[in-house]
Amino acid sequence: MNPQIKRLFSVVFVMFLSLMVACTYIQFLGADALNADGRNSRAFYRSKYIERGPIMVGDDAIATSEPTKDSTGYRKRYHRVYSDKAPLYSNLTGYLSPGGNASGIERLQNSVLMGEASSQALSQMLKYAAGENQKGGGVRLTINPKIQEAAAQALGNRKGAAVAINYQTGAILAAVTTPRFDPNTVAEGSESESQKTLQGLNSDPMKPMLDRALRGEFPPGSSFKIITAAAALEQGIRSPEDEVDAPVSIPLPGSNARISNVDNMACGNGHPTLTYAFAISCNTPFAKIAQDLGHEALKAKAEAFGFNPKSVLKVPLPVQKPYFPTSDPGMPSLMMSAIGQYEVRTSPLMMATVAGAVANQGTQVRPFLVAAELGPDGQETRTYRSGGTLGKPISKEVAQQLRGMMIQAVTQGIDNSAAVTGVEVGAKTGTAEIGGGMTDAWYVGWADIPDYPLAFAVVVEGDSADPAPHGGPVSGPIARTMIQAAMNHD
Repeated sequence: MNPQIKRLFSVVFVMFLSLMVACTYIQFLGADALNADGRNSRAFYRSKYIERGPIMVGDDAIATSEPTKDSTGYRKRYHRVYSDKAPLYSNLTGYLSPGGNASGIERLQNSVLMGEASSQALSQMLKYAAGENQKGGGVRLTINPKIQEAAAQALGNRKGAAVAINYQTGAILAAVTTPRFDPNTVAEGSESESQKTLQGLNSDPMKPMLDRALRGEFPPGSSFKIITAAAALEQGIRSPEDEVDAPVSIPLPGSNARISNVDNMACGNGHPTLTYAFAISCNTPFAKIAQDLGHEALKAKAEAFGFNPKSVLKVPLPVQKPYFPTSDPGMPSLMMSAIGQYEVRTSPLMMATVAGAVANQGTQVRPFLVAAELGPDGQETRTYRSGGTLGKPISKEVAQQLRGMMIQAVTQGIDNSAAVTGVEVGAKTGTAEIGGGMTDAWYVGWADIPDYPLAFAVVVEGDSADPAPHGGPVSGPIARTMIQAAMNHD
């Protein structure tokens, strides 16, 4: 064969091979990801002519599709309709606008809702063979509506969030954020009307579009002492029974500033055990622990708990990356970091996984939000039982020690508002200073409910009515409400 022809044949062969590989990837391997990609507007425009499947919470359809009023004939057009309960879940479900813009589960599970996921291939082929129109599948969330509704009612109109997970499987059982938005206001009317509504929601100073439960970026305050205590116990520089030096305040090295206990309270006799200091939430002994640990040891333990991740955790909704100073900020700032201040930031969902690791013998689970994918007939085509693990940040022995300290924080601490008769509960309060005399109130912990292991995190933001809320009395009762709802989960 002529050498030029051989080279031409080789080039054409490689081109055809590349085309076959690309088509195979697009049609099969990459179909789900491409359909869910927010830049792929064609997928969402097609949804106008497909009866998009429901988003389910328990047995309730939160989002469904209905024919438009002017839709007639064989090729009907559909629009998205959200139930009366939908605003309670809007931070999770998101919205689908008339022009195809989408967010939340509506966007990230688009291939399932359109009936184009790989798990639905067989059912769609059967419908096609029977001459039926394509119909979308559904998504069932892991959310327990009883816990979600109870948390929302307890949180009321206060800005903040409440999260609950199963600390053994990672299933997200509640993820409440306040304030919220009604997805119907975005789904109704024309696209221009929808965009105008979105502009108003995005410019609202109350930030109703912010998912505070998963995407909120808060200083954790004293709830971070779970991680500081874990580092101290693992390094062997403190034990739960050790006496610690706990004055009312101590100077920050090289500074005129001081670090003090909350409300300048005394910490027992000034030399309590570490467990007592943890339960009462004294600041000074944990600042001193930071001096003994140093930056690298404390950062390593924070990162073992998921801080400073290399990539964004997706459940499939993206979760705010928790942050701990990556370079040594100097001893004064490190001492503040040890009590969850300075630049330390995290989300309620991540703090729930931190508490869950203590209850789960040191294993930190990976949260997940989708329990099942449904076919057009409503039958499950794919189920998810576990999210896997994020890691094992502490040993069983350290987890057991922390477990006892968190139990004492509920039974003998400064606040027992989350105590529930008949259930062993462990928790840690937090009051994080955010500037201007305002604080965020945290309550983080777990409850050993039989057959329903629960980890939770609640944060309530300071506002004009109550600028400096404290974790125990403000966020603790919300946690207790979630525990009580979980006890009646069937």
